[in-house]
Amino acid sequence: MRSGKKKIFFLIITLLLLDLVLLIVWRRWRSLKTPQTYQIPMHNSPRFYKTLTIEDISMLSPNVYEYIRDNLEKIILYQDIDGVTKLTRDAFERGEINMFDCHTLAHMIGHHAAAWNHFNHIDLHVSDENVNFCGGGFMHGVEDGIATYERLGFREELYKFCNLVLPKAKAYGACYHGAGHAFMKKVQDPKRALAICDTLIISNHITSIACYRGVFSEYMDTLKKEGKRNVSLLVFCASLPQKLHQSCALELNGFGITPESTDSQIEQNLRDCINNEYNMDIKVACLESVSWAATDSILARQNRIIPPDFIFSLPTKLQQTYMFATASEIKKQLKNGSQKDWSSFCNSFPDKDNQISCNKYILN
Repeated sequence: MRSGKKKIFFLIITLLLLDLVLLIVWRRWRSLKTPQTYQIPMHNSPRFYKTLTIEDISMLSPNVYEYIRDNLEKIILYQDIDGVTKLTRDAFERGEINMFDCHTLAHMIGHHAAAWNHFNHIDLHVSDENVNFCGGGFMHGVEDGIATYERLGFREELYKFCNLVLPKAKAYGACYHGAGHAFMKKVQDPKRALAICDTLIISNHITSIACYRGVFSEYMDTLKKEGKRNVSLLVFCASLPQKLHQSCALELNGFGITPESTDSQIEQNLRDCINNEYNMDIKVACLESVSWAATDSILARQNRIIPPDFIFSLPTKLQQTYMFATASEIKKQLKNGSQKDWSSFCNSFPDKDNQISCNKYILN
């Protein structure tokens, strides 16, 4: 009797185990047959921001730039400065954001790095990649943040930061550009802001030029927002002492060129640089400024740049200014991961020597 009960018991156990095995096999079979979908962690949860990728953002928003901009503080909180910088770099390399957006985001990230007291560990973020990323936007933002908040000893923070940056700076160039932006925003007077720039200089190996250019860049943006015409900006530059003409005209910001600017608007801005009575320093610097902005605008909406026909009839100095300024911006984009067609630009110049020089400049 007992042996019979034992057999029934073991039979039941065996059948239960068999059912379990069949259930596992069936579920596995169904998982292989069912299309897999990527599940984003619950929105706004810590895990969501810790693991956030460009793929996630693309699924959540039609505008990657606006999403990163609007959620920047939360992303920094969970991914830190280097994490959000990598996210921005990935967005640029994939063509989800353009150079205008990339520089703006990099500037905002740098500003947060200073404002959130990350400055105590800023040396951890001063890598070759960050220093030269998207036109030095991160570095400009750090300086802007330090100068804006004017903590006790902010000048010493700027000096320390400058010493960290200078050995690595390639696209960035020089110190205190971001501080110039901050001074102009604070005092709303270019002459006073320029005077504050001069107070930063404590050694002969660093000049005020980059700080001046930050002041001029901020002021030119203000003038364009007020509806000032291109000629008004050139009049302002010409009204300054001659030693400041070049610095001022280099920061015309392309006369307000944006990714939405049309080819005809860009051509008119280029013509405005040279169709004036001002000296060659202003014409050359203006042409550089507009060429830089024009390059970023055109490559934000298409794959290559073809120069306007009138460029080829300019005097050699002005034609080469346009060529090398455009080539420098193309080169910057390529170094930041862009996959644009650059050779067609260089090869569009009729002069063979210009073609060779342009190609060699971009490749070196």
